[in-house]
Amino acid sequence: MFARVSMKGTSRLLILSTLVFLAACSETPDSPVQSKGSSPSELDFAFISVSGDRIQTLHDLKYAVSMAEGFRVTEPKNRIDHFGDTPYKISLAAFTNPASALMIHAEEVADSSGASDYSHLPVATWPNEEFRSGGPLCIDVPAEEVDGEHDLLFLRQNGFEPSGSMVFAQYFATTADMNSEIVISLLHRVASCDDSPAHADVIAELQAQVLVSRVD
Repeated sequence: MFARVSMKGTSRLLILSTLVFLAACSETPDSPVQSKGSSPSELDFAFISVSGDRIQTLHDLKYAVSMAEGFRVTEPKNRIDHFGDTPYKISLAAFTNPASALMIHAEEVADSSGASDYSHLPVATWPNEEFRSGGPLCIDVPAEEVDGEHDLLFLRQNGFEPSGSMVFAQYFATTADMNSEIVISLLHRVASCDDSPAHADVIAELQAQVLVSRVD
């Protein structure tokens, strides 16, 4: 399921931790601890807005994302989670259809500790060189994992079934102080990880349907 993994001290990665363990990871995954005492109506932040077919981040990394026709745009959702000992303010929205999904997380490190460090990952060429990525991979997600994991359940509730075999890639950008980040996650369902075409080609076809632009 989606979770944070400690890397290089306090930095973390959003991955399917029970199913995938990236070679760069060197420590035991931290379990997310849901914050208590803050209902969505009490939260004092919103890092994502949705207008028509466009999702825009509103914190220190301002990006606009839109997709080709045929995708549903979700409403944004805000929450606070702790990963290890680090609190995060998180806004989430997505584009979905039955075959593919794109999730956008806009986040801030709530204690300003600079925990959003992805410098260990290679610089990406998509959507631009401000992002880093470990590259695409294929994952198999048991259906029973979905209900217990926030982001997977969010996708299921919004038109994309996140169980079975999927090609998956994530792209991370952070501010210089490593206190604000944006994460773009791409998922595409395939019949089988054993029989799927080249993972990079699957992700490239999905990327071709996405327009990502910096907003001043």
